[in-house]
Amino acid sequence: NLQLRNSSVSILALTRTNGSTTSDMGIIRFGNTDIDSNLANIIATHDGATDSAKLVFQTQATGAATADRLTIKSNGQAGFGASTLGSNNVLTISNEGNGAGYSAIALGTATTGYGNSEGYWIGMLENGQAYLWNYENQHILFGSNNAERMRIRSDGNVGIGTNNPSAKLESYITSGGEKGLRLNSNFSGGNAVDFIPAVAGVSNAGFSIDLAGTTRFVINDGGNVGIGTNSSNAHLKVQSASGSDVLVRINTGNTETDARLMLGEADTYGMTFEYDGVSNIGYLGMNDNVQPTGSWSKRIQMSRAGTEVAFMAGN
Repeated sequence: NLQLRNSSVSILALTRTNGSTTSDMGIIRFGNTDIDSNLANIIATHDGATDSAKLVFQTQATGAATADRLTIKSNGQAGFGASTLGSNNVLTISNEGNGAGYSAIALGTATTGYGNSEGYWIGMLENGQAYLWNYENQHILFGSNNAERMRIRSDGNVGIGTNNPSAKLESYITSGGEKGLRLNSNFSGGNAVDFIPAVAGVSNAGFSIDLAGTTRFVINDGGNVGIGTNSSNAHLKVQSASGSDVLVRINTGNTETDARLMLGEADTYGMTFEYDGVSNIGYLGMNDNVQPTGSWSKRIQMSRAGTEVAFMAGN
């Protein structure tokens, strides 16, 4: 046994007689003289210069030789299972050579346990895939500025701004000035499209889409749709910018098909406007319990040139 005793500080000094850039300066070795005298080591070695040093901790597994397990370099960087560390890495963890298919930090408590498939793991698979994995039936929380910002619930639902998301992804805002979701690009300086669960300046209910900061489309809390306006007083309201014409276009995309618009009280009762893409004729007629795709009564017929108009009693 070795015991150091001093009234102030006891020092056990292992020193070389001459400096080096890579040589060991001292080794504390642990072992058994009757089995293996070299089972674990704490090694102090020069770290590339005569006035710098690093510590290397070694252990030996059954049937194997001693191997580096932890390296603390002169600049404070530490590596578990790795001796070559990136210049910006404060802590490097590797399972190289241990036969495992991953490297991981496992966090556990007395409640969760500390074994495989217990607690919360941060790691990387051998093929380079990184993972955050909670083995427990609990949520994962993300925070900033001492406040929770996002949560992944144990059922897989993700909440941003809420700790109780009721859908696969829920973004929760608390004021009309916030954006629920923004899509953007770097084309021509950016193209921000905002999805907002409110109609700014009108109602905290409803839904709106903003393009480059301007509201382009809304659905208010009554179900009315507005295009070019955030105040729709009809089921569909299309409004252009001040002084501009308004155009609503219905095209078939094929010269041999028909385009129709029906105004009615039900699916088979009302008035139909049709452009016949085969005959190049426009019709206006009535639907009396007939679908607009069926044999409805065509009352007015017009040629595509607009030079001929015919009034008919029916078809």
